[in-house]
Amino acid sequence: QVQKLKGYCSYKGWKHLTVYREEGFSGKDLKRPAFQRMMADIQKGKVNTVIVKKIDRLSRSINDFENIYKNFDQRGVDLISLQENFDTSTAIGRSVIRVVLVFAQLEREQTSERTIDVMAFRAKKGQFNGGYPRLGYDIDYEKKCLVPSKSELHIVKEMFETYLKTGSLTETASTLNAKGYRMKSWTTRAGQKNGGKKFQKSNISRILKDPVYIGKVKYKTSVYKGQH
Repeated sequence: QVQKLKGYCSYKGWKHLTVYREEGFSGKDLKRPAFQRMMADIQKGKVNTVIVKKIDRLSRSINDFENIYKNFDQRGVDLISLQENFDTSTAIGRSVIRVVLVFAQLEREQTSERTIDVMAFRAKKGQFNGGYPRLGYDIDYEKKCLVPSKSELHIVKEMFETYLKTGSLTETASTLNAKGYRMKSWTTRAGQKNGGKKFQKSNISRILKDPVYIGKVKYKTSVYKGQH
């Protein structure tokens, strides 16, 4: 592949070349050292043309390819693929790219529609559709529904009872904070820790209005009986 690309550059009379060679990495994602090094050089203005043997050497994901090309376009970088025989420095090449991007948009919209259909179906079945973790509940990933959290449920009950007695969001938050209670804390799949902060009026209000706490799940404007 490298020899073919160098041969093309020699034919064009281009002498200032850098090879971004990827060993043991496919184009399935963008977490590749050579690719990241190339993108860094593009950001620094060191590159004006990227040449690949095939587009899937750059990326196998249409959506990733769309983002890569937008980055190229913003930086004035031309893209040449030898096997697909297009060159974005020409009108024909840019037209081919537009066709590719139209299909990328179509794929993205179809994926969005499928996601909406799945979430609506899950809500009708009473399953938890994700979002921020609810205080007083844990998630049963096997059944895809909420289950009461023994360590947090009493906090929620006390919140409702305190608000019924005082009618004040501020006083309810102060009461819970004074007892050392805190908002739910959780760790994302990426390892980032969230929550665990003191209660605020907005936290209390959101929980009191959440249909989850009367055994229901909400999706958009519809409310369904939840499995929990």
